[in-house]
Amino acid sequence: MNFISLSYFVELAKNLNFTKTAQKLSTSQQNLSIHIKKLEDYYGIDLFHRKPQLKLTQAGIVLYDSSIKILMESNNVSSRINDIKQNNIGTLNIGVTPYRGSYWLPMLLPEFFIKWPNVTINITTETSARMEQMVISGDLDFFVGIKKGSDSLLEAIPLMNDRLYLAVTRKLLVEYFGRDADNVILECKNGTTLDKFKNFPFILLKSNYRLHEIVNVCFQEAGFKPRKILEVDSIELMLSLFDYDLGVFFLTEIRVPTLQERYPDNVFLPVLLRDGYVFSPLNIIYHKKSFLSKYAHDFISRTTALFGASQSISQ
Repeated sequence: MNFISLSYFVELAKNLNFTKTAQKLSTSQQNLSIHIKKLEDYYGIDLFHRKPQLKLTQAGIVLYDSSIKILMESNNVSSRINDIKQNNIGTLNIGVTPYRGSYWLPMLLPEFFIKWPNVTINITTETSARMEQMVISGDLDFFVGIKKGSDSLLEAIPLMNDRLYLAVTRKLLVEYFGRDADNVILECKNGTTLDKFKNFPFILLKSNYRLHEIVNVCFQEAGFKPRKILEVDSIELMLSLFDYDLGVFFLTEIRVPTLQERYPDNVFLPVLLRDGYVFSPLNIIYHKKSFLSKYAHDFISRTTALFGASQSISQ
């Protein structure tokens, strides 16, 4: 048994497909099969059911859980030794959500690479729920997103409470509120419930975004179904449509300052529920037992500083 065989086994256990796993590992299916056979011979038991489809046996499940811990500890040892050698060469595996990643990463990465030119960063874009599992399995060092589960192995560093906003063009406000548009803006500048906008057309994100869940709760409390003219799966596409007066859309506070500069005549209003403003708590999530290198700690420090500055600007 060796670490290569274990790592091959873990990847196959995740994908349950020899072809895809071999491609991901940049090896042949034959070589992958040899490593799996070595493990099965070593333990004297089948680790996979081959038919009718590939799946883990009970022994395979036990080995998978243990292999995750073994490989994580092996990576921890390598990282610690690398830190002692201080050659500052390594790889950082981080996760970001599609909604926020494109906003903050470009502001952070250039200066990070100036300090750490020999570090490679692998960026995964996924939902927070999926990235939690990737941190637990050791596929990610950490991610920036929303803590969904209650796993005791995960630690969270708070970044900000990202407040929900309604974005609407002045032309749409005048179209639906007429001469009262300016009064409505003044009345709602510190917060608005959605019932005032029930006749407006809406551009909404698809259900793979957490923002979709939050907005649905707001509509339910407001007591109406939105007049949905577009549903998109890209925040960037939604933002690009802003100046065409097609409909109202939702975003969070982290995006507001940049858009206010770009569209000074358009309006951004905090959304209110009965209990007050609507927030998404944004965190850095990492594994309690995973060793983080000096450059990982530096990346985390830069991220917390960046979000602290963003909050100061928005306030």
